[in-house]
Amino acid sequence: MAAVPDPNKKQIDKNQHTYLSNMAKGITSTGGQANEGQMKWANAQLAQSSYVPDPVQAPKAPAAAPASSPAPAPVPAPVQPAQQPTPSSLQPQMYMDWNKRMEDQYSRLQGMMNQDFNYNPSSDPRYQAYQTLAKSRAASAAKDANLATMEEMNSRGLLQSSLTNTQLSETENKYRQQAETEALAAVPQFYDQARQDYQDKLRNAGELLNFAAGRGDVAYERDYQTGRDAVGDDQWNREFGLKNKEANLNAARLVGADTGKVIKPQEDWGGLYRQAGNADTPLNLAGQNQQFNQDIQSRQQGMNETQTMATLTGFMPDGTPTTAQQQVELDRLWKVADEMGTIPDELADMYGIQRGTQTRDAKEFAIDSAIRQQNADTSTDTNLRQWAELDNRMAGSGGEKYVGMTPNQVLSNIRNNYIEPIYSTDKMGRQEQIGEQMTKDPNKRYQMFLDVVDSNLESQTVEDQVLLSLGFTKQEITQMEQWAQKEFGSGN
Repeated sequence: MAAVPDPNKKQIDKNQHTYLSNMAKGITSTGGQANEGQMKWANAQLAQSSYVPDPVQAPKAPAAAPASSPAPAPVPAPVQPAQQPTPSSLQPQMYMDWNKRMEDQYSRLQGMMNQDFNYNPSSDPRYQAYQTLAKSRAASAAKDANLATMEEMNSRGLLQSSLTNTQLSETENKYRQQAETEALAAVPQFYDQARQDYQDKLRNAGELLNFAAGRGDVAYERDYQTGRDAVGDDQWNREFGLKNKEANLNAARLVGADTGKVIKPQEDWGGLYRQAGNADTPLNLAGQNQQFNQDIQSRQQGMNETQTMATLTGFMPDGTPTTAQQQVELDRLWKVADEMGTIPDELADMYGIQRGTQTRDAKEFAIDSAIRQQNADTSTDTNLRQWAELDNRMAGSGGEKYVGMTPNQVLSNIRNNYIEPIYSTDKMGRQEQIGEQMTKDPNKRYQMFLDVVDSNLESQTVEDQVLLSLGFTKQEITQMEQWAQKEFGSGN
């Protein structure tokens, strides 16, 4: 019974079946060794294909001939159909040569792109030649100048004097320094030339890669037409087209990673960077993250600069809020300081720091002073507000009216008598007052305690509150009371 083709599979002929079967066994069409990928591909193609051999017709038995008939002629053996020629190679030599060149050139281009541009004047032959020329010109000019000097000194009878030698040396040094200055001034020019050479090398490498790819395409098209009848369109598309697509995709990924742009694969690799240079080309994920970080840094820098300038121009050095005119003047002076790198004399005198101070150090000093002044003002305002509230509560309380100093008045008087300044040494080596504190001297604190007791406040509770506000601890108050009893007796 003849085999029936599978309608769900692709039908292949005998040549294709033979080729795939040999490839699955590890034998190429040229008799070479197939690699693992080729064998897997061939097995997959066999699994998806259907091949039905042509049936061989058996010869029919001759009919019985009459006795008088001659003997039948012998039946010839069936003739096998001629096999169609197969190509000598799945990847003909010319295409393989150009494909190898394209891969090598792609590797070189990738290596060039992975190396950051770096310029060293000492290894630049053009700059070295320029530097040598500058030195030569300077030496020639120095020689001419020295000859004129020697002639003048000789006419004056001073040719062999030390003065002549000094002038000759100064002239040589002068022209030598001029040559060095001239050479250094030319470094940016040669840097730009070197960078242009680097970019030209990248561009030429890309064009050479594109040329190799084009020649490979020509060989591909010719060899594709030659072998398509023997091997089939599907396999050749896999063998040739897949590699080109993969190479184009890798090139697009490489350019996208380098530029942060979404690059679409294309045959003309030189156009990949034209895509990146197009302002309408969107950013890829890495490019978006980089742009986001740059925007955040720019906004933070702008906010920090705005806050710093507001602190510098919002208050005078003594902590007094500035008027509109003062704020404009301070803003102008600080902008001059930013441009010059050192503060103007007006700012130095205003803050009491050394003239010529670096702008950054002066800003730190001014901002620290403003913060300390604001903290001191806040602390004073809080204490005054609390005692004002206590005075109001006591004034509105019932009972016998108290006649005498209020707690706030006692606190203010005592504080003014026993407060001491706190000094610190700033970055300029200058002593400055950074705050105030109640005295720490034990004798003065005992006298301060007695002053509060002698103020005849309304009650012991109010007296204790005043002492606590002045910085006394409960243990210290008890100790002070014991000292007073020893000194004045229990009746006091």
